[in-house]
Amino acid sequence: MMCMGIICFLVLLVFGIIGTSLFKGVFYKCIIFKDQELALTDPMIMTKNDCLNLGHVWLNSKNNFDTVQKAIWTLILISTSTSSIWIETMHSAVNSAGLDM
Repeated sequence: MMCMGIICFLVLLVFGIIGTSLFKGVFYKCIIFKDQELALTDPMIMTKNDCLNLGHVWLNSKNNFDTVQKAIWTLILISTSTSSIWIETMHSAVNSAGLDM
């Protein structure tokens, strides 16, 4: 049983390292607050500077691949939870354009 746990951790570690090298810092998005409520992001805002210059907030996704530890945790959540976390992480990965974009 202990050997299976080590193998699972090593698989998660490998995919966590790959995820970190591919997606480190690219899950950020511009959040627009209107009347203290979260509004949809504006597709015309392309970079971090555009977002901050307009007075909006540049936030990272809750589940991200910025560090290997966060990547492993995100992979565990994706593999063990409902589809909502998988869908949110998938959309963040698809919408990522690059660092600070």
